[in-house]
Amino acid sequence: MFRSCSRLREGVFGVRLVLNGFSYARLGLAVSRVRLRRAVDRNRLRRVLRAGFRAEQEALRGWDVLILFQGDRRTPIYGKEIWVVLDRLWRKIRRRVG
Repeated sequence: MFRSCSRLREGVFGVRLVLNGFSYARLGLAVSRVRLRRAVDRNRLRRVLRAGFRAEQEALRGWDVLILFQGDRRTPIYGKEIWVVLDRLWRKIRRRVG
């Protein structure tokens, strides 16, 4: 998957986009324990990312989207900051898949 993908970066998130040959979009998430130690934080971030994906799913038809969290323990994942970054991230992805 990583060889022929389109790459994006927004804040603490890296994104890989690949055409999947299906009529629907698929989401992959990589949030490691090294980056976010507490399971509650990892699960919350995954939940927020999945909610954003569901909102954008129609625009991403036929694409695989892999989102990598590349922040660290000090990265704010609560409050408005994360929503602002995610909004910019989804806008960038929509532009790329056009």
